[in-house]
Amino acid sequence: MLEDLFVVGGELFAQLNEVGPRDRDGLMILWWLATEWRHEASVVGNAWVAANAEVVLHTAFGGEAIVVPPNGVENGLASHALITRHRVGVGVATPLPHLIWIDCEMTGLDLVGDALVEIAVLVTDSDLNVIGDGIDVVIATTPEKLAGMNEYVTQMHTTSGLITEIPNGTTMSKAEDAILAYLETTGTVAGKSPLAGNSVSVDRNFIARDMPRLNEYLHYRTVDVSSIKELARRWYPKLYFAAPAKTGNHRALGDIQDSIAELAYYRSTLFIPTTTGNE
Repeated sequence: MLEDLFVVGGELFAQLNEVGPRDRDGLMILWWLATEWRHEASVVGNAWVAANAEVVLHTAFGGEAIVVPPNGVENGLASHALITRHRVGVGVATPLPHLIWIDCEMTGLDLVGDALVEIAVLVTDSDLNVIGDGIDVVIATTPEKLAGMNEYVTQMHTTSGLITEIPNGTTMSKAEDAILAYLETTGTVAGKSPLAGNSVSVDRNFIARDMPRLNEYLHYRTVDVSSIKELARRWYPKLYFAAPAKTGNHRALGDIQDSIAELAYYRSTLFIPTTTGNE
């Protein structure tokens, strides 16, 4: 049991009396037992073992507190805490895993007969800041696979210029090696970072089929921007129709950049933090 005391204006405010277990995402749960309640107060203590984090209570019981890292939000993650009459439960966030953005181009959508011919990967942090230059790899396939493309796909890959690059593409194994080597330079950890993109279940199916090591590297969760788009289309149609236009031209890296821009747009227009009257 830890006995760190928190003082506000020279008065005892709260005492850290229990450290709970981490949840499945590695979130450490700390409980502050209050000896004196205030609706507005700043509590300075040690966040990681109860040092140098700030808990700001701006709401009444049942509201939320904000946990601010010692050097501000830029150098750490703010968390929220539920205020009850008897205690404040604070989740102190460990740094969240980066997002691994992937887009694939195929000769079609049939997992049995179609080929993966281009894959691009970009990594962002949780604020959608791109880390590194990313990687875009064209993968060779057989003339028979290319001849089997339908008219729409043939036209799409012809317009984008991809169809002329495929014959000189690399092998699937070398493409997977290059992607994993890139990911090792970005601060990602195997099994921790979610896959992100538009309609990424399709991409993941081809990755699972052709690049099992990459598939294992990805977390089982996904961030699908298309899901947010479909909800905006139904609930916020004005914002949906004002979303930025796609410019990727059906090339994998350009499509990823479009996906990141689209999520950034929805973040700024839909995911808007609410404030209380005391802020």
